[in-house]
Amino acid sequence: MISKELLDLAFAYRKAALWEKIGDRDIFAFRLETGEPVLVAVMGKIGEHCAIAAYPGNRGLKAYISALTPPPPNQNSLKRFESFISQDCIQLELTQKDKVLEDELEEIEVYAKKKGISLDGNKAYLSFVRYFPYHEAGSLTQEADQNILATALKMAISLSLSLEFITAPSLGILGLKRRSDPIPIFRLEDGQLYPDGECYFPKAAVFESDYLKADNPMLSAETKKLPRSKNYFFADLGHVPRITRDSDDSTPYFPGVLFMIDKNSPMGDGITFKADPETQGQKAILEFDSYWLSHGYIPEGIVCVSEKTYAFLKDYCEKTGIEVNLDPSMMEHLNDIEESFYQRFEGDVSLDEDIANLIQMILKMNKDEIKNLPEDLVSSLKDMIAYGAFTPEIRQQLKEKLN
Repeated sequence: MISKELLDLAFAYRKAALWEKIGDRDIFAFRLETGEPVLVAVMGKIGEHCAIAAYPGNRGLKAYISALTPPPPNQNSLKRFESFISQDCIQLELTQKDKVLEDELEEIEVYAKKKGISLDGNKAYLSFVRYFPYHEAGSLTQEADQNILATALKMAISLSLSLEFITAPSLGILGLKRRSDPIPIFRLEDGQLYPDGECYFPKAAVFESDYLKADNPMLSAETKKLPRSKNYFFADLGHVPRITRDSDDSTPYFPGVLFMIDKNSPMGDGITFKADPETQGQKAILEFDSYWLSHGYIPEGIVCVSEKTYAFLKDYCEKTGIEVNLDPSMMEHLNDIEESFYQRFEGDVSLDEDIANLIQMILKMNKDEIKNLPEDLVSSLKDMIAYGAFTPEIRQQLKEKLN
């Protein structure tokens, strides 16, 4: 339920129309009681999306700058998708009636009728949304989130009034041009804005707290006893571009997937977790452990191509005796696999009856028959193996046949 104070402030913000005075890069911030900054961005001057967003803490700052950073020209589609679903902010969106969450619509309409507020126009309705990384956007159910947005709205309303008499640059709001630019911080006293220092975007791609401690009590001691192969794998942690949920009353999320490709072979594999590694790390690392137990060996080493992957695997690998390193330059080895994986979901590709029959036929072939298969077919099958189109058993059988 949205508080009366938040509804008061939201309609006051709509009336103040701050988006007509500053752009989405004219950012500013305020401090939480903990001292952490909350970045505030106002959208609507250019484009149809009209909103105000509060990005709490250093994670919020990182999410904001990541969304603005242009992707490398060779970045695959899955990585671009992940940038979109990694947002961490609290938003008030001014929108149309059909875009409002059903459980909030009645509250807004009752409030507007009582106050004599018009709900005509494209930006008349209010939508309160919480964007949490790798989860489906939802309503503002937490009081702490509502309080953060309320403070952002108070500051925005005060700023809008100030801009009737002075300019944004005179307040230190200069518009973001570089990642290294300072972000002005304000405090609110008696309805007036006062300078309260500056903050900066974090340089680290991951934080110390992102490093997972592999201390799930269900992790098997047998993993350390497995024979060690000479395989080295390149690995990258990503997310399946399709929402799932653990139960009817749980928050929908994007499950994790760990892409791996052998350093000395074109064959790859994908471990799809029944969890989000960002928020359910212990559950995901247990599934990673089970993967090696089911294969009956552990590799000599794993080269992580992203800091996020390294933070997820480092402690587990050290405890199981797997050599683990970080080398982002090796991402090129996984680009094709991740692109194929994304396209599979983009096109809603499914394993239909014809493909199932083809797989069964191939599994019955001898080595000479396998050699005579068209190269394009073999290549496509290897791609499908890499992005997890089949069950683990079928993938392993196909690998043995095609190698």
